[in-house]
Parts: sequence; C-alpha cells; structure tokens
Amino acid sequence: MNNRWKEFVVDCSDPRLDGVRFDREKFASAIVDKCISLCEDQGVFLLRFSQFGSNAAYDCADVIKSYFYDKEEK
Repeated sequence: MNNRWKEFVVDCSDPRLDGVRFDREKFASAIVDKCISLCEDQGVFLLRFSQFGSNAAYDCADVIKSYFYDKEEK
C-alpha cells in the first residue's frame, strides 16, 4: 500500500498525557467516506463526459484501488 492511509491514522489519533488514543471507528469511517467520495466523483465525471455510465461501479473500484494501493500491488 502507499502511505495515504497514514493520513487517516494521524487524523484519528488523539495525543493525551497517558498516551495516544486511537479511534478505530473514526478511522474506518474516514476510509469509507473517502471511498464513497471517490466513487461519487468518478460517477459525476462519467455521467458528464462518458457514454459508458453502466461501467461506473468497475471504474469506481479502479479509482479506489489506485488511491489506496501502489501500482505494482494491484
């Protein structure tokens, strides 16, 4: 994987006097929200500029893979 997921870890960590607390639910939600956002953005693009709207789910999956994984890992 590339390092984009680490941005979510930082956003979901809360440093305290007794150590860093990590919010797993917030982390999962942030990833899911980002995936949804990527799909929506891709869907809007396809509806506006492409006649192949029926392939939107496959295109969205590809966008999610390229966002979270390095090219050699696909």
